[in-house]
Amino acid sequence: MTNEKNCILSQNCTKAGTDSCTKICPYFISIKGRLDQANIPKDYQKYTIKNNPVRTTQVDAFEKIDLWAKLSFPRMFIEEGERIRPLYLYSQEPGTGKTSAACAIANSYLVYHFVEGLKRDYHPLESVVYFLDFNAWQRLFSEFNHPSIPKDIKEKQARHFYTQREIAKRVPLLILDDIGIQPPTEAFGAVAHDLINHRVSNRMPTVFTSNVRMEDLLLSYDKRLYDRVRDQNTEIIFEGMSNRGKRRDYN
Repeated sequence: MTNEKNCILSQNCTKAGTDSCTKICPYFISIKGRLDQANIPKDYQKYTIKNNPVRTTQVDAFEKIDLWAKLSFPRMFIEEGERIRPLYLYSQEPGTGKTSAACAIANSYLVYHFVEGLKRDYHPLESVVYFLDFNAWQRLFSEFNHPSIPKDIKEKQARHFYTQREIAKRVPLLILDDIGIQPPTEAFGAVAHDLINHRVSNRMPTVFTSNVRMEDLLLSYDKRLYDRVRDQNTEIIFEGMSNRGKRRDYN
């Protein structure tokens, strides 16, 4: 049995579906390792912009995503070129496909970097994209700052939190999933601003997902963070109601 259904490189590979297409293919092993390192949720590791089933329900959104990818992906290899602009994927309802779409963008960005790097005789970076569940990251911050948490657990949680922050600061493309769900403390708001400001100042693209309109971030966060999020950002609206529980696995 060949391995093309498990490999996001299959759309770009002349050996997909042949006897050479196996789980021991060095390119499959390399890209799978990068996906795992990127923290992409398992359910979304096989999706690219082209094969994501959300395309059929969010046609307008994916037209904008297609255009963004067409313009943006080549820029990753152009030093001092035009910046890759951020995206803000919004829907009023949860479960409309924002996270799936964001992961598809990350996977496609990773594939483009990997394939083009090989073409250009450039060793692809190990860490190109990273998925950060913003809501979970915020909860983690609250937990290790809670006075009732044992010291050993606090230290472990704090190390995990700041490790994620450092990866999120340096990775070329960051997915910040579910921003704005919980009102932040002043301390966490400062940490969030530091991360987003760092990426904007260094022209590093971020894809945000949220059930909060971009301008409504002002209801929870200060104007400084809002100004950093909206800087050259394109809001893409996902319509409709939740489709959770109806997802069909990639095949």
